[in-house]
Order: sequence, then structure tokens, then C-alpha cells
Amino acid sequence: MITKCECQHCAKPIEFEAADLQRSGETPYRVMGQFVDCPHCGQSTQLYLPRHAVASPKNPGANPKATEAIIIFAAIVLPLIAYAASAAGLFGDSEDFAIIIIAVFGLPLYFIPAIIGRKKKNAQAIFMLNLLAGWTFIGWVVAMVWACTKD
Repeated sequence: MITKCECQHCAKPIEFEAADLQRSGETPYRVMGQFVDCPHCGQSTQLYLPRHAVASPKNPGANPKATEAIIIFAAIVLPLIAYAASAAGLFGDSEDFAIIIIAVFGLPLYFIPAIIGRKKKNAQAIFMLNLLAGWTFIGWVVAMVWACTKD
């Protein structure tokens, strides 16, 4: 299978045969391989299998984008449903259940920029910005834009 990885120096794509890197019986997310000279910058770089190039043994056709979209959808919709049910009085006088549901599903909503940017080179910086300044709307938007930009 022909796949691509990025050069560690210039970040431009390098095509290679992925089967050459995999050792028999192993299906890791990243298999480190041989060093080659980058055709773009000429520097020595190590080939690897990107996360999306290796299928999971439990789910061979796994689509990480679809899974991420489902998680984001659930993080947005479920707190809204819990809030609407609480506002309609479905939980009676006790709003504790609604508060727990909103907290459990609202936290992932707060960290969506960090979740989206977790595979980027600056993932830790995006997380810290999201954690420390995400409570301000501007900080959250800056973290989201940073997470969605190309490396």
C-alpha cells in the first residue's frame, strides 16, 4: 500500500510503500522505519505510518473523522437536551441530574479545540490555551482556529 508521511524538516509529503515498514503480526499506530533523504529538502528523515494509514484490528474500516464528528455532535446535543428537559420540569424540582449531565457533556464541548488539535505539532500549546483562556470566548475561538489550521 502506497502511503504518505511528512518530512520532519520541511513537512512536505513523502510517498513510500507502507508494507515495507510493517513487521509481521504488528499493527501499531506508528511504525518507525528506515531513514531516507527527503526529495524536497534533501535532509535525512525517518519514515513512519501516519495514524490514518493503519486500520484498527477491531474496526478495519475505522474512519477517525466520523468518530470525531459523532463525539462532537454528542457533546453539543446531549447537554442541550438535558437543559431542555430540566427547563420543562421533567426532573421535578431537583436540577441535580441536569447539572451532572451538562457538566459531563459540557466539558468535552469546552475542550473541542484541544480534541481537534490533538494530532498537531503544537497540541500541548493548544490544550494549554484552551484550558487557561478557553473560558473567555476569544480564547476559545483562538484555540479553535489554531486547532483547525494546517501545520
